[in-house]
Amino acid sequence: MSDTLEGKLCDFITVCNDKSKQVKSTEYLPIGTIPIIDQSSSKIAGYTDNIQHAHTNILPAIIFGDHTRQVKYIDFPFAAGADGTQLIKSNDKIHPKFLYYKVCQAASSIGNYGYDRHLKHLKDFPFSIPADKKIQSDIANILSTVDNLIEQTEAAIAKYQSIKQGMMHDLFTRGVDANGHLRPPREEAPELYKESELGWIPKEWEVKQVHEIGSVRLGRQRSPKHTTGKHTTPYLRVANVFDGWIDYSDILAMDFTPEEKLTYNVLPGDIFLNEGQSLELVGRSAIYEGEPNRYCFQNTLIRFRAFPENDHRFCWLVFKNWLDTELFMTIARQTTSVAHLGADRFAKFPFARPTREEQMRISLRLDTVESKIQNTRQTKDKLQVLKSGLMQDLLSGRVRVPTADPSTTQEPHHAP
Repeated sequence: MSDTLEGKLCDFITVCNDKSKQVKSTEYLPIGTIPIIDQSSSKIAGYTDNIQHAHTNILPAIIFGDHTRQVKYIDFPFAAGADGTQLIKSNDKIHPKFLYYKVCQAASSIGNYGYDRHLKHLKDFPFSIPADKKIQSDIANILSTVDNLIEQTEAAIAKYQSIKQGMMHDLFTRGVDANGHLRPPREEAPELYKESELGWIPKEWEVKQVHEIGSVRLGRQRSPKHTTGKHTTPYLRVANVFDGWIDYSDILAMDFTPEEKLTYNVLPGDIFLNEGQSLELVGRSAIYEGEPNRYCFQNTLIRFRAFPENDHRFCWLVFKNWLDTELFMTIARQTTSVAHLGADRFAKFPFARPTREEQMRISLRLDTVESKIQNTRQTKDKLQVLKSGLMQDLLSGRVRVPTADPSTTQEPHHAP
C-alpha cells in the first residue's frame, strides 16, 4: 500500500455552503452572540444574534475567500458572511488542520484571478499527502506550534503599541521635566501649564508652525524628459516610505542636474512624509538614516529637515502621533482616490515645541518601548520565515516527520 495519496483538492473536501444561513454585510452587528466569518482579512468580521445562522455541525471548518483567497481555520460555532465565503470540510482521508495548511499553500500557488471565483481553481490544485493521518496530524501540530508563537508575538506587539500610544499622549501634553519625571497632570498642578491654540501645554513650551521647526520641501516632479540624462540619480518616492521605515528594494532613478541635487538631496536625519496617498495613510513618514547625498526625492514626498535647535527624532514622533490620531486627515485634501497633504498646509500646521533637551528626553522614553516593538517584530518575521520553510518541507514531503517503527519498539521494563 502506498504511503501517499495523490489527487486534486476536490478529492479530499466537501463544500458545505448553505445560502439560507448566510448573513448579509448590511446585517453585521458590532457585538453579538455568534461571530460572523467572511472572506475579509479579519478573522471575525462582525456578529449576529440569530441562532438560525449558526454553523455547528461542520466543525472544524475551513473558510476560503472565493475572491480574496483568504483562508481561515474555524473550530467554534459561527455564521458565514454572504458573497464569496466558501465553507470547506475535510473528508475522512485527511486531517482537518493538515488540510487547512494545504489549502493555505494552494491558495498562494493558484495565482490571482482578480475578482473572479477562485474556488474552481483551488479544487483542481494537485494534492499529494501522507496516507497516514497520524503523520498528517504531527505535521499540523508542528505548524500550529509555530502559528501559536506568531500569535503570541503579535499580541506582544499590540500590547507595546498600546503602551506607546498612551505614553505619547502623556509625553506630548505633559512632557518630561529637567529631573526626568513626567509632569503631574494640569488638574493637579495648574501652575505648570499655560493655555495655547493647541490646548494646555507646559509653560516652558512654545507653539510654532512646522516650517519654524525645520525646512519643508516638496520633491521634484517626474517627467519623461528627466528619465535619462548625464546625472541619473536614484530617488525616493511614496512607494518607498512606510510607517517608520524606508524600503530600498524598489528604487527608481531619473536625471537631476548638479543644482537640483543640492535642492533635492537626502541627508541622514531627513524625515520623508507621504504627500499623496489614501486618506488614512497621507502623512505616513520615516527617517532616512543612510549615507548622505546618495538619493534625491520625488514630489510624492515632502522632506522635513529639522533645524539644529530641534531633535529630528522628536519631530518624527510628533508626525507619527499626528498620523495615528488622524490629524493629517483634517488638513489633507481629497482628489478622486488620492488625498494630498500639501507642503504649504503641512508647513503652517501648529507644533508644540519643548526645548531641545526636553525633546531628547521625550524621544528616549519612547525609543525604549519602540525598541521592544521592533525586536518583537523581528522575532515575528523570523517565525514567519521558519513557518514558510516548514510548510515547503513538510507539506511537500521533502522532509518526513519521524515515526516510531513498531517492530523496534521495546516493551517497557517492569521491575520484578
